[in-house]
Amino acid sequence: ATPKEEPAPVDDGVMTEEPPEPPEPVPEPEEERTVVVNQDNIRHFPHDKEVFSCVWNPVSDLLATGSGDSTIRIWDMRDTTREPIVLKHASSSGNDKLDITALDWSPNGELLASGCLNGSTKIFRNTGELVHTFKIHGAPIFALKFNCKGQYLVTGGMTPSVVVIDLQAAAQVQDYKFNPGNRMEAAMDIHWQSDKTFAACSNNTIIYVCRVGLEKPVKCFKGHEREVNVLRWDNSGTYLATGSEDKTAKVWTLRSEECLHSLTGHTGSVEVVRWMATRPKEQKFVFATASQDSTVRLWNARTGECLQVYNRHTSAVLSICFSPCSGYIASGSVDRSFKIWAVKDGMLVNNYQGGGVISEVCWNGAGNKIAASSEDTNVIVIEISIEQQSAP
Repeated sequence: ATPKEEPAPVDDGVMTEEPPEPPEPVPEPEEERTVVVNQDNIRHFPHDKEVFSCVWNPVSDLLATGSGDSTIRIWDMRDTTREPIVLKHASSSGNDKLDITALDWSPNGELLASGCLNGSTKIFRNTGELVHTFKIHGAPIFALKFNCKGQYLVTGGMTPSVVVIDLQAAAQVQDYKFNPGNRMEAAMDIHWQSDKTFAACSNNTIIYVCRVGLEKPVKCFKGHEREVNVLRWDNSGTYLATGSEDKTAKVWTLRSEECLHSLTGHTGSVEVVRWMATRPKEQKFVFATASQDSTVRLWNARTGECLQVYNRHTSAVLSICFSPCSGYIASGSVDRSFKIWAVKDGMLVNNYQGGGVISEVCWNGAGNKIAASSEDTNVIVIEISIEQQSAP
């Protein structure tokens, strides 16, 4: 990667704050810690078919999982003896193939949104009641996200449009159709920058930044040479990281049409981008990428420097997630394993071999459980403790 000078600020009407000072090159937790896995508390929670997604409730120990069996299941990890709440997506005829393709909790943890293969979006309460059903896209949904206030839900998939739903009005309020003459064929990923501004990436190589209430995108980022798979804003909304089939990750800001850094090093498609968790008012602009080349890489977004390479997987890495304390990162792979790494030195601290491809890994908010969705129909939940190490 060739570092560039950051462009001078411009008033674009969307973001006016100066980015904070850059972090130290290699982030370190305040204390030396180690991961301890309780081998007696590795549990398997079954679906009837492969499990595609899992996501923790942001305020309680509820885990939502989505499967090819046309159901979402909500598991209460406070009492694992209880049966899960089963939410069915099947149509009245039962003939639709309704793989659950996307899940997201509202910020207050009260609502769960789901997208599926037939293009429908459903909103459930965390107790299982169906609140809304939206049939907007008519094609598979790849991504859906609540904004940080839970007022809007944005959805996109295998159609040339991205739709914003106002949940209070229970109605579609905006439908973005980009480049009418050369339209985006599919929205691969979506992520909110603020209450009203979000980015969407596509398989036409372009990244669109949109603001609710404005008909046209406020920015169109061009620079990737192939399909853009994934994107994420950092917590402050300062930087946008993207990953592509062109084997690069790129860093963008709203102050420039051109990318700040083009990050090379991966030898396969970049499938996942995730930012390191930060404490309130603490800005560590560090993110990780996962690739078809079987590696995970850690980057400094301000400088473009690669800080670490995690390379013990033997096949494509499909999911990564930082621990809430920022000291560890979990990864799931086609090699049927998920691993826990120390961010600081890249050491592999734990490895779990599953029975199928691991498509999703996620850490709960308390940092004491990791969930992984597996092709073998199971959701695997591992209880862990992160303990302070004794001084040598």
